[in-house]
Amino acid sequence: MKLIIAFAIFSLQCAVAFAQTTDTASRNTGTTLTPVIIRLNFQPEKKYQCSFPVRDVEVMIANGDTTRLGFVQTGVNNKLREARPDRPLQQYIHDYIQDTYKEQYKSEAPHLLIVIKYFRIGERTGIGREKAFVRLKADAFRSDDNMSYQLACTFDTVLERKGADVTKRFSQYIGESINLLMAAADKQSVASRKYPREEIVKRELRLYDAPAYNMENYKDGVYLTYNEFINNAPSITAFKPLFEANWAKIYALNRDSSSTTLIPAPWGMCYKGQLYLYAQRNLIPFSRDGRAFIFRQYLRTEDRNKAVALASAAKAGLVGLAAPNPMFSQNIMNVTDIPHIEGILPEATTIDPFSGKLMF
Repeated sequence: MKLIIAFAIFSLQCAVAFAQTTDTASRNTGTTLTPVIIRLNFQPEKKYQCSFPVRDVEVMIANGDTTRLGFVQTGVNNKLREARPDRPLQQYIHDYIQDTYKEQYKSEAPHLLIVIKYFRIGERTGIGREKAFVRLKADAFRSDDNMSYQLACTFDTVLERKGADVTKRFSQYIGESINLLMAAADKQSVASRKYPREEIVKRELRLYDAPAYNMENYKDGVYLTYNEFINNAPSITAFKPLFEANWAKIYALNRDSSSTTLIPAPWGMCYKGQLYLYAQRNLIPFSRDGRAFIFRQYLRTEDRNKAVALASAAKAGLVGLAAPNPMFSQNIMNVTDIPHIEGILPEATTIDPFSGKLMF
């Protein structure tokens, strides 16, 4: 009996270790996996019945990442693979809404404009189950003439779904999130202020006018806030990063460089041209990919290899070639800023463009 119990405990420990792989390098290294294509089911099991129909629905994309939906896990080793739509993102969402809701359109009703501000999926595996996550953030506007618009709703939700092989069910989960958006936009009363179309476009894309989205070279320095990073305006330019006792630390150098002061909670830094986010006592290298900032260990294999080389060079300047641990992290970071999610948390792969926090 003792032998059976011991074997059971050993098996459980192995299962935990297997399910909770702690670094992305072990799941990615040496792989060049083709993306997973997520197609939407245009005949969902349930669809929202609008109380106040619209004439048509236009979709505008203000999403930073327009090429990928996120990352999913495949195979027995939970290899990470990019998830992509089967058509351009604007058409992807518009076609779903059109095919799902066109029977409810009324010619005398107002137009509906939906602006997609953030759209992302993620997947995480635990013991004996998987979790799928979908985040959809959008604004919806109504218009009688396609010239002036009134705000109908602001929408931001994260769906959490559990099950086996959730990768194959993302079509359903994405459809659910779009249906929730349509329900939120279905309002009789709208904001009284009217916006010309040009102002809406400018307003929804204003985020990407920031310097960080329009440059290749960033100033070396420490960003105390996300706003400093977005504006490429580090407030501390004399600094020294170190890796001590499994803890990445950044010190500000005093004027004569004879002494240092620990910066307790920086947002991040640019060191020798490489960007880092500071989170959970780790420095996470990231890069801009289009209009999104992606943690470098999640980029394509060839880009990830470049990231390792860059970070290794930075490591040499930080702690010396003989140091056993790099100062940059390849560990899985959790998205902790979604209060309603308990247990297995989403895996952070990018930066929330609105807050600068970890996001999937």
